[in-house]
Amino acid sequence: MEKDIFSRSKKIFNILSVLRNHLISVGFWEFFPDSIVKYNENIESGLKFSDGKDFYLLNPDVTSWIISEQKASIEEKFFYITKENDGINSKLKLGIEIIGIENPEELILNLLYDFMNLLGIENFYIDLSSIKKFEKIINENELDKKEFFKALEKRDIEYFDNLKVSDEVKVKIDEIINYRENKTNYEPINEILKKFDKDNIFVDYGTLKYMNYYDDLVFELYTDELGYAIVNGGNYFINNEKSCGMAIDLNLIEEILRRREK
Repeated sequence: MEKDIFSRSKKIFNILSVLRNHLISVGFWEFFPDSIVKYNENIESGLKFSDGKDFYLLNPDVTSWIISEQKASIEEKFFYITKENDGINSKLKLGIEIIGIENPEELILNLLYDFMNLLGIENFYIDLSSIKKFEKIINENELDKKEFFKALEKRDIEYFDNLKVSDEVKVKIDEIINYRENKTNYEPINEILKKFDKDNIFVDYGTLKYMNYYDDLVFELYTDELGYAIVNGGNYFINNEKSCGMAIDLNLIEEILRRREK
């Protein structure tokens, strides 16, 4: 069978058309980020290379690049299409950012529900997690923050078993990691639960894709049709302006819709 190099692109085009039109209708504009940027240790992801003089990143994480470059305070709602490189792997993503506008987390999550409705994806759930829920343990036990959260993201049980902390601390970490409910006594996340009051939004502190700029709230969206996240995001600050963003994996959305055609 000959490979059709166009069919998947057409499907992604149709998906993007639906989402782009909705974003524009609710006041977002399209941002066109640089695909090659000068290397900076604060910029996440991207394929690192050199021209013999300086180091650069190809298709880095756009949010971390914006935070690194933007020096003035802003109030913006925008979206962008990007290919994000993590090593040699590349993913096509729709990124959405709300910067310096009140209640950005609520606005982002509302958009997420709008998108799923527009795409006809009904059986999905959103997991909410928290960076700050772990920070006290990390700081009190002088743990490496990035290592800790990367191990949590990968579900690296061996890392947590080998932590040089007391058994009491290990039990506490285990309790937090394995917490999955539709309620919590952690007020910042509890406020979100009360605003949405939906049965497909959960607190799961063990679900967490770490980025070095996230402040506290982190979330992921899963569907019954795929066993991994198709959306991830979180809140952050840029020049002291509270902000929130998310990235939607367009290849995975296309895969879900393509499976339904079989």
